Amino acid sequence: MNEPITAGNLPAWFGQERSGRSGLEEMGHALFHHSKSGQAVLDMDCTLLTVNASLAGLLGYPPEQLRGMSLHALIHPGELLLCMHHMSWLVERRLSLYEAEVRSLHAGGEPISALLTACEIQDKGNASSTSKSTRSTGSEKRRPLCGITPH
Repeated sequence: MNEPITAGNLPAWFGQERSGRSGLEEMGHALFHHSKSGQAVLDMDCTLLTVNASLAGLLGYPPEQLRGMSLHALIHPGELLLCMHHMSWLVERRLSLYEAEVRSLHAGGEPISALLTACEIQDKGNASSTSKSTRSTGSEKRRPLCGITPH
């Protein structure tokens, strides 16, 4: 993604709307893609659906390779069971936020000390779509959002 042209200290996308998105949605989109911390949207099976450039850079993978990869492959095996156990609690709504210091795995195999933060976001997309990537809660669907910040 190209860097936004700035006007003063504000990025150009601030206060502007893209076709089909509200100003708040556009700001959320921009915050996700331009964040310095690594972020990913997951399906309910912890498969990465979309990632930002920071996460790809942190983990040493091209973004296209991360899309479709399981979060399981990115967590050190010594911490995987506990991490996935707590992620399942998030999916089951036993937790509203999961945060832990974990060792993520770089593409080269070396561990990276990182803070993993996961919460749930609402997906107000096509209500008629049926996908294992979301869980329905009435008229809205839920989807995990995961952030990974290096220590």
